[in-house]
Parts: sequence; C-alpha cells; structure tokens
Amino acid sequence: MRFVGQTEVAAFLAGSPAYDNTVKAWVAEMKSGQWDSATALAADFQHVDVSALPWVAFYLLPSALRIRTLIDFRIGVVLLLAIDLSAARHRIQTQPWNRAS
Repeated sequence: MRFVGQTEVAAFLAGSPAYDNTVKAWVAEMKSGQWDSATALAADFQHVDVSALPWVAFYLLPSALRIRTLIDFRIGVVLLLAIDLSAARHRIQTQPWNRAS
C-alpha cells in the first residue's frame, strides 16, 4: 500500500523516541501490506477498529499507542491522521463515589 504520513511519524518520534521501533515496524507493515478490504486488514491485525470506514484505528499493544488513519482499499492508500497514546491508557473512570456534585 502507499503510505502518506512520514512527516507525522517524524514529528511524533521527535517527541517520543521510546516508540521508535514500534512505530517504524508498523509503518513498514503498512507499506508492504496489500489489503483489498477491511476484513483482510482485520485478519492481519488483532487490535484494529474498522467499524467506521474509511477511518481505521490501530491499537499497538503493549505500547499503548493508537494510530488513526484513513484507508482507501480501492486505490491502496493509507493516510496517517494521528499517533497518540491510547485513550484507554489515559481514561480515568469516574465512579459514583468520586463524581463532583
């Protein structure tokens, strides 16, 4: 597939060098992969959300990264939208006993 987003990858890794290997491995997988549908993509990635096509979110575990993309399977293009720490990692559960009244 054609990957668009090298600038975003470089910007993220400049601020988060600890994720260098993880993100570069994911980019390499995107560039070398050939998926013709969301079903084929989901078969290769265990933690991927394809429920809102063309938006696709990859969750890279255990690094807790979320990579948000737009994918056009017809022309074989992956457009990187954002790389960030997974929302699940930062979500603070509000329980009945700690809600502000």
